[in-house]
Amino acid sequence: MSIVGDASALGAETIGAAANQIDGTERREAPSEQLKPARPSRTTTSLPTTTPGVSDFFDLDELRRARLRVDIRQVVAELVAAYKYGYPGRAPPLLRRLQELAPDSAEADYFTALQQYDRGRRAEALILAQRAAAKSPRMSRANSLIGLLLMDAQRYEEATIAFRAAVEQSPYNANYLYNLANALHTLGRSSEALTAADRAIAARSNFAEALYLRGLLLLNMGEALAALQSLKRAEHFGMRSDGFYLDLLLAAERAEQQEDAIAAARQLQSTRDPHALRETARVHLHFGESQIALRRLERLVQLKEATEGDFEMLLRAAILSDANPTVYIMRYTSGERRAALLLKARELEQQLANRPAARDSVVRSPYRPPPAMPQ
Repeated sequence: MSIVGDASALGAETIGAAANQIDGTERREAPSEQLKPARPSRTTTSLPTTTPGVSDFFDLDELRRARLRVDIRQVVAELVAAYKYGYPGRAPPLLRRLQELAPDSAEADYFTALQQYDRGRRAEALILAQRAAAKSPRMSRANSLIGLLLMDAQRYEEATIAFRAAVEQSPYNANYLYNLANALHTLGRSSEALTAADRAIAARSNFAEALYLRGLLLLNMGEALAALQSLKRAEHFGMRSDGFYLDLLLAAERAEQQEDAIAAARQLQSTRDPHALRETARVHLHFGESQIALRRLERLVQLKEATEGDFEMLLRAAILSDANPTVYIMRYTSGERRAALLLKARELEQQLANRPAARDSVVRSPYRPPPAMPQ
């Protein structure tokens, strides 16, 4: 049963029990069949019967404590929902209510740590999360938050310890398993990281980030084809970033899957990332798509990250596209770089001028139509 369900059920029982006392006067219930006193025998003197009431089972302090537990559970459930489903604006009043109900509780420390984390106060958040974990060692949420904060601080070994604690407390939580795998991957412990990533995917088969991480791990371990399959599953479940498609492109090339490589390159047609522009231009040139490569390289050489090799690739793409490379040199360069590239352009033109003109029986037929008959 969920936290909310537990709270509702417990609340109903508590309210029903408390209703038996009004203004301090006890209200008696009808006796149940199981609680009826035994019928006296004919030979004994009849004794007055009594009916057990609420006060025979609970006292008011117990009822108040039960009501407090229900209220705390309800507020915690609403706080979890607010953060989980992207409504952080609902958290502050709920947190104030929780601090009123249980100011010294682990839950109050944990949600205050979350609030500090959202405000960018990592130090305060870490201290509060560690306090929550100390008060409630079985609180997996607190250990997970500690791990995230330690990852931000690049304290990867300590983060791994925190994530392991979270996984021990909630062994089927896909997020905790993924966090552990990510920390182990950062430390270069690929085999352990792969095991954790596989467990995360087993817990949630459509976990795109875990599938992506699994693909990277397999790629680092030399299993390019298995890595490509994992990355394609990650794409199916929603991975779309430039960095992802670059990794997918690399895996496809290593696995010698040309169709997947060019498909990944086409997904990066709108990118502004210099590395992505460079790699996709190279792939397009490899497949003879010099005009597409030329457009990518034009964007690249306007960025400060452009290298001499990028300018030379631009010249090659321009010449192969039957464009004048001097136009691009004059447009995007100046000074010594311009002079050096003009010389390089002449060399490339001489090299490529003697390339053989390939022929195909359909696309580039070597046969010419016969001359027209004179009239």
